[in-house]
Amino acid sequence: MVVGGGGGAAPTPPLPPSSVAKHGPVFRSHLVGIPCVVVTSAPDIAAVMFGEHRVTEWYGVPSFTRLLGRSADASVQASKERHGRRRRQQATAFTPDALAGYAPRVEAATRSALARWAAATGEAGGVDLYAALNVLTFDYAAATVVDLGLTREARAEVLAHWTAFTTSLFSLPIDAPGFPLRRGLRAKARVVAALGDAVEAYRQAAGKETPSTMLGHYVAARAADGDPVDAEELVDTTLGLLLAGHETSHSAHVALLGLLPALGADVRAALEAEQAAVVAAHGDLLTPAALAAMPVADAVSKECLRILGPAEGLFRRATADFALSGRRVAAGDVLYVSNLYAKASDPGLGGIKGGVLPPAHMDANAAASSVRPDRWLGGPDPAPSADSFGLAFGLGRHACLGAPLYAMEAKALLAVVVREYDVAIVSATAWSPSWAAQGSRFRAGKAGIKIAFARRAAPLVAGGGGGAVGAAAPAGAAA
Repeated sequence: MVVGGGGGAAPTPPLPPSSVAKHGPVFRSHLVGIPCVVVTSAPDIAAVMFGEHRVTEWYGVPSFTRLLGRSADASVQASKERHGRRRRQQATAFTPDALAGYAPRVEAATRSALARWAAATGEAGGVDLYAALNVLTFDYAAATVVDLGLTREARAEVLAHWTAFTTSLFSLPIDAPGFPLRRGLRAKARVVAALGDAVEAYRQAAGKETPSTMLGHYVAARAADGDPVDAEELVDTTLGLLLAGHETSHSAHVALLGLLPALGADVRAALEAEQAAVVAAHGDLLTPAALAAMPVADAVSKECLRILGPAEGLFRRATADFALSGRRVAAGDVLYVSNLYAKASDPGLGGIKGGVLPPAHMDANAAASSVRPDRWLGGPDPAPSADSFGLAFGLGRHACLGAPLYAMEAKALLAVVVREYDVAIVSATAWSPSWAAQGSRFRAGKAGIKIAFARRAAPLVAGGGGGAVGAAAPAGAAA
């Protein structure tokens, strides 16, 4: 969920280990048709990201900025003053009070989705996790960004156009028949038409009503600052917020639920014990206090972000000459920071050994041994040298404002699943061992993760129990 100008996330092209072995952690290449300086080490990435408005600036690839319009306005993103003002206004949508207002809607969407997935499992033996989460994370975005007032059937139609729009964001900037950009522009027009009067109602209500959505908080902050917002800008801002609330959360939650069934019995037992304690102390509802009492669930979500995060590659542009790992970067150079490669080569976790990708500590096919949430809780497992959460949601002035909302969604998902459902991998080839497949953020057709959800006979509920706390879950299930 990249909000507040973090944007510019891109599907991560596979970077063969030979590139780094031959050229070092910083080298020149071409990505998405753009000549750029590729940056692959965490210290160099930190230098780029913390150099915002000093030696670097935000950069959006042409197709991205064309499709997102004024929400990706480079003149705003590159201006310290104008970007800072917009960021402060958007930040009002992510205060503790604002997040508390979103919590019941996030919980309701989560419970509704899991009930649908369990029903689909009974009919078809499982659900395609990528497709299922595409719907849920759009529901999250629709519930927290803007209330469209649509039926589920109408929302499904909007989602189809939205998916065509988002899958065209990083493509060749050729507006011609048969090219993704042309399809994306047509899809955008249909999404904008669906937004219709809902967005205009927010503009008219600016400063007159108590806000309850991200868009409401934003327009209220604009009104308080005396900043007029025109209809076109507000529609583009809505698209940007929907993108932040849907696309990036989608990829992160695919990793979260895709890895959950294969976690070690010790991790599953710790999750169940924590949820039993939370239910006993706070009841069944996922209130802010209940969500704050879930350090194990938080650690699991952070560890899954380490394996595969929502923005594994970001573009920036140099505004001055400077050096990275002894290599000169010239003013005007486009930089591509590869968060995925930086995490893979983390020296604290052994780095990449023998040129093999993915390295053992990021091998999704060996989840029980590679996914160790205890490293985030001060346990005996090696801790990452780099700030994996920071790499996932950005560093510096463009760090993602929506990271706390992602954390809420992740803990809500884990809490409801652990309390009420058994989960098992159906597809025997759920996770491709290919680094390219992981780097593509599990696009449709790349991963084929099929998962079964079954309602537990004795769920953990207040006043109930739901089985022995801490007992190991059956093989292949997340208890």
